[in-house]
Amino acid sequence: MNKKNNIHATVQSLLASALALSGLGQKVAAQTLEDEQVNYRYSKYDEDALPDGLVQSGDPARYQIETHQFRLVKSIGDRYSLTFNAVHETMSGSSPWFVLPGANGTPVQILSGATIEDKRDEFRGKLTRLAENGKWSLELGVSDEDDYQAKSLSLAREIENEDKSRTWALSGSISLDDIDPTDALLFDRVESAEKDSFSIYGGLTQVINRDTLLQVGLNVSKHDGFLSDPYKRVFVENTIRNDNRPGSRTQYAASARLRHYLNSVKAALHVNYRYYLDDWSVEAHTLDISWNQKLPSGWRLSPAIRYHSQESASFYSPFFTDSPANGFYSSDYRLATYGALSYRISVNKTINDWDFIVSAELYDSKESLAISGTQFQTSGLVDFSRFTAGFNYRF
Repeated sequence: MNKKNNIHATVQSLLASALALSGLGQKVAAQTLEDEQVNYRYSKYDEDALPDGLVQSGDPARYQIETHQFRLVKSIGDRYSLTFNAVHETMSGSSPWFVLPGANGTPVQILSGATIEDKRDEFRGKLTRLAENGKWSLELGVSDEDDYQAKSLSLAREIENEDKSRTWALSGSISLDDIDPTDALLFDRVESAEKDSFSIYGGLTQVINRDTLLQVGLNVSKHDGFLSDPYKRVFVENTIRNDNRPGSRTQYAASARLRHYLNSVKAALHVNYRYYLDDWSVEAHTLDISWNQKLPSGWRLSPAIRYHSQESASFYSPFFTDSPANGFYSSDYRLATYGALSYRISVNKTINDWDFIVSAELYDSKESLAISGTQFQTSGLVDFSRFTAGFNYRF
């Protein structure tokens, strides 16, 4: 067997084993179309109520989200395929509204007083075309909520080398969003606004050896328009004001994914790392490690752990005793300094052309888990659990 055929066999071996759950298989074998299939996922997301000592008013019961996801992949001849994705979400519960200084300056959370109910529908269609040395794909998407509509377009190109051991990927996307907050006049919110986003990604997937694959990538995104949260308010100099953020944001993210297959135990180790930085001074590190163990009779077990650490935005504080000179301020906990650990377990069962999956996740966030340690007490940090079940059927 010559070197070219040997490397091609290596790629196929990796795709059949270590990459079965990684989603990287199509990035390596760029000259093949994805299998025809139907996928469905149901997930239930449930945020823990905030402790009584952190809540001054409002409903402590937080968000619950139910999500239904449907995906269809269908070939059109030998060189084209069409992928259709649909998502339906229903959301209910209360949300952090603003923070007040409590006794001894300890932050206390004000939550929305009534249950918020919303739904979201998203539809995306992607056309993929095989090229001589890779593939092209064009994707269109729309997303609709009661108060938010988004239209997106993306174009991607993948190019692989002659022996199929290396794949370059380049993609760009644009999203045009319309924001129409509910009860705008009642709560002095902006009545309507727009946000435009552009993103570009470049990546490399490299077969290291028969059992190891590495993918690295860089993503740059630019957002312009209304970037404040119309449903958040801020305590500033003894007054309650609307959340106010800069009208532009540039984000950078570098990522690395390692897949290593251990034939002796029929398992694959997945390690993902992501470094994030933006011009709001938010900096974050995310490390995700999973073990994907093949078991007899078509079973597969995948425990995982994920760590996330974030440094706060330059205009974040639980509350402001003085008005910032630049006029920007937010007490949104998602812009705070914090760390988080999540624990996941997935069980897969394959029966002929069917794959069934059940997974559960627990997420815990604390200020003290941040790499830098606690900077502010952040009363709105979220803990949640998530349950997912679904199936894949290959034609």
